Amino acid sequence: MAKTLYKAKFEDKLPLGGIATGYINLCHDGSLSGDFPSFFAIKAEKEGQLIDARVLQGVPFESGYLPCFEKAQGFSHFPFAEVFLSDSSFPADVMLCAFSPFIPLNDTDSGIPAVSFTFEITNKYSERLDFSVACHSQNTNEKAFNRMGCTDTGEAYILISADEEYPENTCIATNGKNVSFCEYADNPKSFTDNFTHNSTLCNRTRAESESPYASGAISTHFSLGEGESTCVTFCISWYKPENVLSRNYYAQYFESALECASYLFRQMERLRAQSLEFSNCIFTSTLPGNVLEEINDDLFSLITKNAVRLDNGTLITQEKPVFSGLSQYISRQDALSNLFPFLDHSSVQHFYKSELFENASDEEILLSILSSYRMYILCGDADSLIEDWYYIAKCLEKLYGENADIKCTADGFVQNAAIEAVCIMAQAVKDKKRLELYSGKLLEMPLSQISIDISEGFAKLYEYQGFEYSAKDRHIGFMPQSDICPLDDGGTFRCFFCTPDGFGYMEEGIDYIEINMLSGKLGIRSFGVPRTPRLVQYGGRNWKFRNENLVAVLDSDLEVTPQKKLTILIDIK
Repeated sequence: MAKTLYKAKFEDKLPLGGIATGYINLCHDGSLSGDFPSFFAIKAEKEGQLIDARVLQGVPFESGYLPCFEKAQGFSHFPFAEVFLSDSSFPADVMLCAFSPFIPLNDTDSGIPAVSFTFEITNKYSERLDFSVACHSQNTNEKAFNRMGCTDTGEAYILISADEEYPENTCIATNGKNVSFCEYADNPKSFTDNFTHNSTLCNRTRAESESPYASGAISTHFSLGEGESTCVTFCISWYKPENVLSRNYYAQYFESALECASYLFRQMERLRAQSLEFSNCIFTSTLPGNVLEEINDDLFSLITKNAVRLDNGTLITQEKPVFSGLSQYISRQDALSNLFPFLDHSSVQHFYKSELFENASDEEILLSILSSYRMYILCGDADSLIEDWYYIAKCLEKLYGENADIKCTADGFVQNAAIEAVCIMAQAVKDKKRLELYSGKLLEMPLSQISIDISEGFAKLYEYQGFEYSAKDRHIGFMPQSDICPLDDGGTFRCFFCTPDGFGYMEEGIDYIEINMLSGKLGIRSFGVPRTPRLVQYGGRNWKFRNENLVAVLDSDLEVTPQKKLTILIDIK
């Protein structure tokens, strides 16, 4: 029996948006906050008469223009957030599922400035009712210019900008089939009056608007019988072509918020499925609940990361590691480096090549060295390591001088790990001088008396689950700590993994080990297992086990793909 999907209850707010694109906060009660002021509303009617109307959240809104729902509860499993809304007086229950695409190794689709909001409405009334769900979005630009229309695939939209030529804009769109618009609403109260007094929204033109910051609103309408349910999806997207350093990376793919929304709807099935595949994979692993909660927090923090992405793809983060929060910083960095290794490496190369290390703290320098090492282990790219090594050597000289005089103020745990990484990399690039210089320093360095506990969260994901991968020698090791990670109800140990060429999950049952790729591929030459396996054939090749250390070596490379999983049978003794 598979482990159930872990969902974290949240009481505050969660950021939704693409990596380095900006974001919208979804609160646990269903309300929205952030740079794009918007809200959703719902109403129920019978034969043209209003029964009830509510703002789709659990707290009062805008001085009570519309009542809210009595009960609201939020859950999340990154990148998805769910809010359940119910009210004894309203004739329907509502479940909201919001997400922004997040697919490991696919940084382009994971960097779309848009959020999908899908509402599932269930009629709990004893008769058929007409329902309307609307989205209202404020125009924060003076001399508002809003326009409505339909995409080439049929979604209705309102594009909100300052004027016809203004490059920055936002868009609200829906896949609802029966739609009405209000291009210009002077304020939220003007919209709610329009929404509650008319079966469909009455449109207003720019000439009829009295406010320079007029809002835009769009509503979809449908009918439900007793107990029936339906889903409607809205998208809120935004477009800002320039950041403080260059054009935004996503601006080379989209020319407006409308194009972002249109792409999201056009690719919705694929983007949702691949994002859900990742979420289900990581949150059905047999990690303890508190660790999964930390992983969930680490992943959501990638959205709020103080970062921009240049038009050449480089990710630049301005988040500074500080000692008091170093464990959380390391955990978040591990999430980025494992899920998007080349994106993480672009940030490190910018740190090197722009010589930011000249004015950086000791922690920043050491963590950049560890990032280079992590990239080398993950990807096995010696040429890239040689390119980094020139700058690593300059960083080491800045920290310790030519004679490696270790007098660093950074935490001993990080420093010792970085020095060990330097020795391994020096051997790989054949820098005998620095290998000799630093290899003798490890035992001389006393570790800090202040220990950094990074035993929870993404930083310890692979250590808990016993998974290791090295592209350098195409080796996979699997030695799970089952005393720490409980098994599921079927006695199965399950773990998520991601490499630079794909991601998937590994599963260990009583008499088998399986590797299932969900995306990409996995090249294997050797494989370490926790128990003595049976000699099996796979793809016509023989596994040759060295039983003394439980490592299987193939006579040639093996490639595992989503269409071809790897199963190793275990003898039960």
